[in-house]
Amino acid sequence: MKDFDLSYAGSFAKKNPIHQALASLNTGENVTLNQWDGKIVVQHNDLIIAILSKSAQEQWQSMLNKVQAVSVIAMITRYKTDSEEQYQSRCKVEQWEVPMLEVMLAI
Repeated sequence: MKDFDLSYAGSFAKKNPIHQALASLNTGENVTLNQWDGKIVVQHNDLIIAILSKSAQEQWQSMLNKVQAVSVIAMITRYKTDSEEQYQSRCKVEQWEVPMLEVMLAI
């Protein structure tokens, strides 16, 4: 969980496509890790559905070119109240989902 910006999807309004995309993801589905605007993002059907945390971006930056496959292994429900109180005002929904991923690397 520390590898993700856990509040990313929560910062979008309920009608934003990110919520429907996350709700429709199934375990075993493939997603991609890509560079975007200086960040490493998780995409499904060209839609950004998650962003790696700053520490994870530093860790994964050098390995990004070795990624062969990325798949969803679980979906975690996150609640506004899970965020620290100082960040709760940024949340535009009461709950959202965060994908947990399995990454296969080339050796």
